[in-house]
Amino acid sequence: MRAEPRSRALFAFVSKRGLSMKALTWDGTGTIVIHKKLDAGRFELPRATGPGEQHVPS
Repeated sequence: MRAEPRSRALFAFVSKRGLSMKALTWDGTGTIVIHKKLDAGRFELPRATGPGEQHVPS
């Protein structure tokens, strides 16, 4: 990862099967970790244009 973790950006990681997601961000005093596991359905993500990181506009 080339981005600075303390930049207040949100880093999201989705499992291969799309059933769970983890997100990390910095709030100025510490790291916030969010974990979401779906009971039904899957996370739908935009198609990657290439290998590596994907930037999604907010």
